[in-house]
Amino acid sequence: MISKDHEQLLQAHLYILNNTDEVMSYLSTHKVIVKDNNPRPSKKWHLMEHNRTFMHWFKFEVLKDPQCFETLMWLVNGLKFDVVRGSLK
Repeated sequence: MISKDHEQLLQAHLYILNNTDEVMSYLSTHKVIVKDNNPRPSKKWHLMEHNRTFMHWFKFEVLKDPQCFETLMWLVNGLKFDVVRGSLK
């Protein structure tokens, strides 16, 4: 059993979300919301804020839509902290 820390898993999950077609429209929408709600900060700040708040917002959006893709339901649940590693032979 290998355990990864919370930050590593969040980074991995965000990477997966940013590379899944079904999530692209959610990513775009959330980036616009972050920018519209905070027009003054820099692009770097907007990206950091998007990364920090996306998962909570994404989960809320997916769970309120009963017609969402099964893939999205899996993605909103996040990643497991413990991974079983097979033996190397």
